[in-house]
Amino acid sequence: MSDWVDLAALGTGAVVAPAGHGKTHSIGQTVENHPELRILVLTHTNAGIAALRRRVAIRGSKRPRIETISAFSLKLVRAFPSRAEWTEGTKPELSNIQSAALKALQSTTVLEVVALGFDLVIVDEFQDCSPDQARTVEILAGVIPTVVLGDPLQAIFDFGRTPSAPWNGSTDTLPLLETLSTPHRWTNTNPALGEWLAVARTDLMAGRRPSVPDSHPLEIVTLQREASRGGLYDVIPREGTTAVIYPNHSNINALSVIARSYRGLIRVAETSDLVDVRNVARTVDNASDRVAVLLAIVEFAAKTRTAVSSPIVTTLCRNLKSKGQASKSTQPVVAAAALYLNHGSREAVLEFFRLLIHSPCGYTYRPQLQKLLVEGLFMGQADPDSSIEECVSQLIEGQNHRSSWEPFGTIVGTTLRLKGLEFDNVIVLDPPTITSRNHLYVALSRASKRLILARTGQ
Repeated sequence: MSDWVDLAALGTGAVVAPAGHGKTHSIGQTVENHPELRILVLTHTNAGIAALRRRVAIRGSKRPRIETISAFSLKLVRAFPSRAEWTEGTKPELSNIQSAALKALQSTTVLEVVALGFDLVIVDEFQDCSPDQARTVEILAGVIPTVVLGDPLQAIFDFGRTPSAPWNGSTDTLPLLETLSTPHRWTNTNPALGEWLAVARTDLMAGRRPSVPDSHPLEIVTLQREASRGGLYDVIPREGTTAVIYPNHSNINALSVIARSYRGLIRVAETSDLVDVRNVARTVDNASDRVAVLLAIVEFAAKTRTAVSSPIVTTLCRNLKSKGQASKSTQPVVAAAALYLNHGSREAVLEFFRLLIHSPCGYTYRPQLQKLLVEGLFMGQADPDSSIEECVSQLIEGQNHRSSWEPFGTIVGTTLRLKGLEFDNVIVLDPPTITSRNHLYVALSRASKRLILARTGQ
């Protein structure tokens, strides 16, 4: 039996692909095995683009066009601005882009031009499409052979007030063609876990909570202390990558509370927009209020590392707030603050931040944020005409285009932050509190070797 599906041979329609069942592999193999086809592959994130590109072996064939649906739509409206009623000054938000793309696609001429450019369209993670994105794909499917892949049980994203387009695996335009049935993720690591997850998925699709038989391929533990008080020390595997999944995705502060309790053993899984570092960069750009800049840097550092608020730093902050100046202390961190107050240079604020996060005391639990600000400030030194926010945004964009960060060590996150990633080990905290069947399935299916269900309390 083949371990992949030739998407080019299916015609137009949908493939339901449960987690770990070879969806990305099938996309890669289809591209590799059909160098004669001009293939457009659409997904949702730059990290998704990077993942697909890693899996696509070219072997001398024409490179496929792989991009996000929003990027494709933006190019479309810019190519046909009158048809799309698009003004280049329009704020390029997702809703604006997709509504303009739909207007452009109402034109027969535009559709004919698009159809001339591709022989096959493949859409990854179709369950994450907004209603306008789903409609865009269905219009393309009317003129180009189109295959969408996804899993209705992994639809956990929304678009502000607009939910993802409802999709059960089939529509009138995109009928169900095939369902992937081989749990490749667990074949060589924990076949029994793959089999149990298949049964659990059937239960969840039927509206039932998964049952856990006496003989099961997962581990169930009761934490003797709260996770935020070191209760995971004896549970976290010491080998491989590990994700700790917090059950409440609306309580994002809990991630930092947990991570800071483990002396650098656990770090926080960040969101792709990295809003915290963008905000502090914006404050640094407002150099007219240097006291506010220093206080913002201290606050930001304290969000990434323990023991930042030492007695020296606490006294410094008190002086900044009450007197608008640093103390006369000869401590390096105070001297760096005084230097910035006097000169306002980016070099001084960078040195101040470095001293805060490189003190011998404390542990870093959000290293990605620290690195981005350090590199953004360094770039700002080399290019004084650029704002620090612009530098940081450029770094974030480049990082997202390369890939999402590769899993290593132990992280704590929510299903929204960890969806699409795979770890050797996964610890799901208090799974009974995850009431959404979709979020529960995403949580359970991240582990390739060990799945640990950890309940808090006696």
